[in-house]
Amino acid sequence: MNRWMFRCRDVSERVSQSMDRTLPIHHRMAIRLHLMMCRHCTRFRRQLLMLREMAGHMERHQLSGEVDERLSDVAKSRIKEALRSVS
Repeated sequence: MNRWMFRCRDVSERVSQSMDRTLPIHHRMAIRLHLMMCRHCTRFRRQLLMLREMAGHMERHQLSGEVDERLSDVAKSRIKEALRSVS
């Protein structure tokens, strides 16, 4: 495999890894290049970032003792808007 061109499978794996640790510079550059050309991998990356943000939000609320299993209308609207912008 050319070290400057990753396939979608490689990019999705490395994007996920990049959220846990710093990747080597040549991997970061290859991912960036691939993301400029591939809307599917770009969408996948945005979805991972959104999931990570929502998981952090949920964790903060659980730690603070706030437990409400229903979503507010405002939260539902934000989720709908976020999903529209991802598509």
